[in-house]
Amino acid sequence: MSQLKKEAKYSWRKRLRLLMVGWGLYLIVVLSQNLREVLSVRGRVKEAKGKVEELEQEQARLKESLKEVESVEFVEQQIRDELMLAKPGETVMVVPKGTEDEGGEFPPSPEATEDTVANWQKWARLFGFL
Repeated sequence: MSQLKKEAKYSWRKRLRLLMVGWGLYLIVVLSQNLREVLSVRGRVKEAKGKVEELEQEQARLKESLKEVESVEFVEQQIRDELMLAKPGETVMVVPKGTEDEGGEFPPSPEATEDTVANWQKWARLFGFL
């Protein structure tokens, strides 16, 4: 009988140890998962703070742009450029635009190239004397 008691005592202790080891492993797994979630949330918070800073900078830039657009000078400039209007006493001059290939400059004269025409003739042609 004492042998049975001894085996039962060992068996009970063994079971208790296995139960404690099992609980320990369970706690380690749960805590490691929670730690991983906390670290990922920290990363998302850091990204969100960076995005907030970018958006605040863009908002400040847009506010400056809004101030500029609402100014009287900007409105006058748009009226002059887009509607071709002028203040009393001013004259509107329309300058023809060149092709896109030439960067918006005047196209070259088909009559002569720059190598063969004298400089005074270029000026005279520009001002309409020739």
